[in-house]
Amino acid sequence: MYRHVLALALTTLVFADDPPPSTQVEQPVGDPIDYFGIQTNATHVVFIIDRSASMFFNPEDEKVKSKVQIMREETGKTMMLLKETTSFAILFFSREPKPWKPAFVKAIDQNKQAAKKYVEKEGTGGPTFLWKAIQRAFQYFDGIPVSERGGMKPAIFLLTDGKVPEDAQKTIRQGIKPYLARWKPILNVVSFEPDSEFLGKLAEENGGKLICPLDPPKDDKKKR
Repeated sequence: MYRHVLALALTTLVFADDPPPSTQVEQPVGDPIDYFGIQTNATHVVFIIDRSASMFFNPEDEKVKSKVQIMREETGKTMMLLKETTSFAILFFSREPKPWKPAFVKAIDQNKQAAKKYVEKEGTGGPTFLWKAIQRAFQYFDGIPVSERGGMKPAIFLLTDGKVPEDAQKTIRQGIKPYLARWKPILNVVSFEPDSEFLGKLAEENGGKLICPLDPPKDDKKKR
């Protein structure tokens, strides 16, 4: 009997010494990034930005900002808020991709200031060929040395005002699969095009969001 009591006491003592279950909330990987109100955590981020001719659309109302003005302001704001530990790249596109730098750079103040100035001066022109830009964006990730890939969390922000044609949708759908499987990036879309169903689905399927900056407020939509 005494042996059973002793065994029970020892068992209770062992369990009493065990640490309680952890109640800590798992911290997100990467630094917070906010672009047009879309918030994402990432270690490496590529901004794919449409510079086609239609982005230069100048509203008749002088109080209304053009799409390129909105893009420059918001992109510059985001650049300056990036954490130093974040690696970023900027890729403009129209007919062809136009990278700011050939590889990721750290978001130190010098690079952020240079990126902001570059965005402010970048002109517009040409058509909207999105697939080439997407391919070039993933080349940034492919260029990361294997030794530096541990713990990385990729993200992409795509800004465009183009409506993706059906044939281009099929090309993107098929072509992007191996890139997504390899890197699993969060894909967010900022679209100035009201009909953005394709890009919205692409974002949703890859953990991201779609936002249309020119959409009227929901209250206004109800009144119409």
